[in-house]
Amino acid sequence: MAIPSYAGSARLFFALWPSAALAGQLAAWARHAQPYCGGRIMRADTLHITLAFLGPASPARTRQLIDYTRQSRIAPGEIRIARYGSFKRPRIIWAGPEGRHEALAALHEQIWRDIAPLGWIQEEPDFTPHVTLLRKASGFEPPDPPGALDWPYAHFCLMASEPGGQSRYRELARSR
Repeated sequence: MAIPSYAGSARLFFALWPSAALAGQLAAWARHAQPYCGGRIMRADTLHITLAFLGPASPARTRQLIDYTRQSRIAPGEIRIARYGSFKRPRIIWAGPEGRHEALAALHEQIWRDIAPLGWIQEEPDFTPHVTLLRKASGFEPPDPPGALDWPYAHFCLMASEPGGQSRYRELARSR
C-alpha cells in the first residue's frame, strides 16, 4: 500500500472498525441521543473505537506502523455497547461498554508496549473505549440507550485522518 501524500500532516490512530450494519445501528443511537443532547451527529462511516491515538507521523514512521500492524495478531472478541457517556470538556456524547472492558484495555496496553521501541510515547494514560456519536453537544444527560449492541471484532486497523474540515479516514493497514 502506498503511503498517502498527506502522511506528514495526517493524524494516525489504531482503531476497531464496525461492520456497515453495526455502524448503522450506532448511527441510530446517535439520532436517539441528539434531541436530548444537541450537537452534530457523526457520519456512520466515521464511527469507530480508538485504541491508540498517535498523531502525525513522517512517511518513514508511517511505514513502520504499517509493518507493525500487518504483523500483529489479536484474539477475536466481542464488545457489548450498552451505555451512553459524555466527555464534557470536548462536548462529546459517546456509546461504550459498561465498565472496564478487560480485553480492550489489554489490547490498548499491548499496542503501546509494542510501538514504544519505535519511539511512540503514550500521552493519555486513561483509556475509555468509546464510539463518538455527537460532537459539540449542548447537554450531557442522554436518554437510556435503545438496547445493547454486540460488536464482534477480529482485527484492528491503522487509520489516517485526512487533513481538512470533515472527518475522513483511510485504512492504511489491518492486523491479522
